[in-house]
Amino acid sequence: MRLVVLTDNFGLNFSGGAIATCRIFEPIQNDFSEVIVIGKQLGEHPFRHLRFLPYENQKEAIQHIRDLEQEGNVVFYGDFYMAVYFALTNVPFYFTYHDNWPEQKAYGWKNYFWSLYYLPLYQLIFRKAAWVFTVSNFKLSFIQQYTTKVSVVRNGINSVLTKKHPLTIPVDKPAKIIMLGNIDDRKFGWALSLFKLIKKKRDKLNFSIDIYGTEQDKSLARRLAAFEFVQLKGFHSDIRFDDYHLSLCTSKIENLSIAVCEALLNYTPVISFDVGGLHEVIRHEQNGCLIKAGDINAFYETLKKVLDGKINFRFDQSHLEDFDWEVAAAEYRKLMFET
Repeated sequence: MRLVVLTDNFGLNFSGGAIATCRIFEPIQNDFSEVIVIGKQLGEHPFRHLRFLPYENQKEAIQHIRDLEQEGNVVFYGDFYMAVYFALTNVPFYFTYHDNWPEQKAYGWKNYFWSLYYLPLYQLIFRKAAWVFTVSNFKLSFIQQYTTKVSVVRNGINSVLTKKHPLTIPVDKPAKIIMLGNIDDRKFGWALSLFKLIKKKRDKLNFSIDIYGTEQDKSLARRLAAFEFVQLKGFHSDIRFDDYHLSLCTSKIENLSIAVCEALLNYTPVISFDVGGLHEVIRHEQNGCLIKAGDINAFYETLKKVLDGKINFRFDQSHLEDFDWEVAAAEYRKLMFET
């Protein structure tokens, strides 16, 4: 059996779903006689035998699908909205939902109008797929409106697990804070508001913030970097949490962030807005803090308490045991070979 992945960008030097697809199938690549990628860009990847079939438009992608179906012995898999091409050609396929609809339609008129395009596509994908995977219980109820063939399979993590306990907030030097994710309004729009409030308050908070991620919104990146306590580090595929006392997540919308799970598994407390499925992994005042979405003042006050040592975190990692690429790969293999 050959694995055919239909995607946009494929590789470890991209982000989000692209990395997840590589990590999921890497442990089980030998179960397939060949891995074929139908995509627009091919980056770094861990596959020993991979064939790349580029496409520029829907017509070319569908032609690749039809040719491979005719050859036989293939299992089709998609990780993005172009999996609708499978549905249009009526081939059986498997799909992982990473996106943020329908919540995203509430943020601005552009997202509302884009929802009129994307939501029907995803609904068709869900109805036609042989099986749908999702990484959070939060999205499970949404997908179940359109199919019963769905299950929650957690993502793994990409960072090296090195820390065994949270670091004590220092009193004589700046606390080190890490933030992760592509720099755009969804991930960092509220961060800009938070940083402005921190500057306005003029409290003697002693900390520095390192932001790791691709600068998708250059203007926003420049505005974030203008704060004296912020350093932009760019995109890194091998983040280490060894020296960081705290992680912040200011996303307006999330499914279930791999970056948050990586921080938690490295005993790095996360202060986050309570969006998407983040409450499934962040236990309030145990391994982090959850703040009402958009409440910048509450986020600031919580950050101040943590930096002042008024909140002490107690870590129990038992609910994070399934966040492992080997576990995910085994579940994918089971469902793809048995359904």
